[in-house]
Amino acid sequence: MSAGGSGDNQSIIDSTISYLLEKYSVTGTRIGWLMISSIFVDAWDLYAITLFGTAIEKALGASPALFGLAAAATQGGAIVGTVSGGWLTDKIGRRKSFLLTMVILTVFAALQAFSTNIYELIGLRFVLGYPIGMDIAVGYAYIMEYMRKGDREVMGNRWQMAFAAGDLAGAIVGLILLELLVPPSVAWRLVLGLGAVWALIILFLRIGIPESVMWMVKQGKFREAKRLAEKTMNDPLPMLPDTDVQIPKPKLREFIRVLRRDPTTWRIAVFGWLTNWCQSYEAAPFGLLLAYFLSYYGISTLKGSIEWTAVFYAFGLLSGVVWPQLLPRLGHRNFQIITYGLMVIALVIGLYSVLSQNYTVLLAEIPFWGFAQFSPAQSGMTISSMIAPPEYRGTASGFAYQFVKWPYFIGYIVTPALMASVGKWINPATALIWAVVGLLGSIFLLPKDLKFGYKEVAETAKVS
Repeated sequence: MSAGGSGDNQSIIDSTISYLLEKYSVTGTRIGWLMISSIFVDAWDLYAITLFGTAIEKALGASPALFGLAAAATQGGAIVGTVSGGWLTDKIGRRKSFLLTMVILTVFAALQAFSTNIYELIGLRFVLGYPIGMDIAVGYAYIMEYMRKGDREVMGNRWQMAFAAGDLAGAIVGLILLELLVPPSVAWRLVLGLGAVWALIILFLRIGIPESVMWMVKQGKFREAKRLAEKTMNDPLPMLPDTDVQIPKPKLREFIRVLRRDPTTWRIAVFGWLTNWCQSYEAAPFGLLLAYFLSYYGISTLKGSIEWTAVFYAFGLLSGVVWPQLLPRLGHRNFQIITYGLMVIALVIGLYSVLSQNYTVLLAEIPFWGFAQFSPAQSGMTISSMIAPPEYRGTASGFAYQFVKWPYFIGYIVTPALMASVGKWINPATALIWAVVGLLGSIFLLPKDLKFGYKEVAETAKVS
């Protein structure tokens, strides 16, 4: 059923979206935290495998190259999930997508623990990656559509806090198992399998989550939107007629074209993709493979490597807590310049310690290194999701997240093989190159007048 002309419908939609962007509700805050907490599960499934790299190689008779492929497989699946999953969440809705991801995660996280050979592990982890990539896209769509301006930028930047928490929890559980004298050949299976438990918990918490009102409005489902808004926000949205309308579906190929309409919008979008790539490629070879690096070269024992990794992640968690609170004062541009600067310093120290074989320096800098590592990664997804029009928000989040996953996919495949053939210096050197690129991108791509908050970004980028 249609109500009014297409121009009138669009005017109603635009005014309602503007109104909703200013709307705050307790439900929005709860949903935002649930989105962030689910990233804990994603982090566990993505990175817990790196803690037991040498144990997996021994248990499954795998070479460093095949272990690298197993670690990379989840990242590869996530690439598919980010792009197609982002489009899917715009098409079928946020809630259905959000529940689907956790169902798949629960099943395949459990199955990977029973792998009988490295090829099974690779295949299962590839499938496991799909819902992880999709989950980030739908999670950011929810944050941007259910939280008020200002709050959602801070919440969005907390994703690295959740990633660090998942990584740290994995390391702590691994250490507990080793302290209990569980053989490494069994411990790695238990750690990977526990991802299914966390996913199941999140699934139950998500069942009561409502659909996004903003998505319903953009779909022309005015009656459902009014009733849901009254239920969740105590607001009947009086500007909407009590009848549904037919809205032309946005075309996927239009997404990039929409972003390119304004040069400033395009620069911000390109930076979002660039920083996602850079923060991942400086983390993949020398950071999130820390336990594998330390144990492979005999710098520390397997248990010691996981202990040092736990310290690394603990300070990464601190970074995820501290920086989002400073974002409103610093603004996105200054935030990125400062945090990439810290990362460059940390990697210069790391490269020096590896080249000089002064591993005392390397281990001593792990707290600062962990804090720096999780810092520049915080703003890329927030910026990318924030500047997109609502009808493309899931697509924008998914498209941007693929630039996080490609470097891990490539880096995890090639790094173990390069470590075996080239030497340990390749890890910090590769990471340092991309940290410098990220710093330069922060300086030259982000507009100087880009400050903080959706309103400021939207006004700068001329995106509604």
